[in-house]
Amino acid sequence: FVEVPTQDTEPIAFHSHTGKDGSPQLSERDAFALGAGGRFLEQDTLTANFSTTSASFQDITGLSITKDIHNKRVLLLFSGCISSNADGGGAYLTFDLDGTNQGGASGMAFFQQTRAVGAGQLVAPFTMAFVTDILTGSHTFKVQLASDGTNTAYIWANSLKAAFVAIELTD
Repeated sequence: FVEVPTQDTEPIAFHSHTGKDGSPQLSERDAFALGAGGRFLEQDTLTANFSTTSASFQDITGLSITKDIHNKRVLLLFSGCISSNADGGGAYLTFDLDGTNQGGASGMAFFQQTRAVGAGQLVAPFTMAFVTDILTGSHTFKVQLASDGTNTAYIWANSLKAAFVAIELTD
């Protein structure tokens, strides 16, 4: 066991093993529990449905994180339910960093609804992840949505959760 001091007076015991070079190593599980993989920055949760008919990327209200970064990589995660209201209609998602779309003109992800005639609107679970290198300083991360221009694109939040998370990674 390796005793790891905490902010409390009691140490926490973790399992360790010996690395190839003979040095003590924490297990991957315990290193993750200690936060050795990074620093949690923030989680934003969508509190109301968001929709757009715009073919230009729109900031999803409530999914914006501004934090000071210390010359590290940042892992961005988005999870939610996406849909469009027309057969063949598409929805595009991207991450924005300080006003710059990280995925280019078509964003980072695309959803297209195809359904049988008379079928209801399809709502699909969706996850998107991205790691970016950025400089030290304050940065704003956003999730953005666009329609293909022929329909309304949606991110649902009524009874379905949509969350945006930023984690500063260590090397």
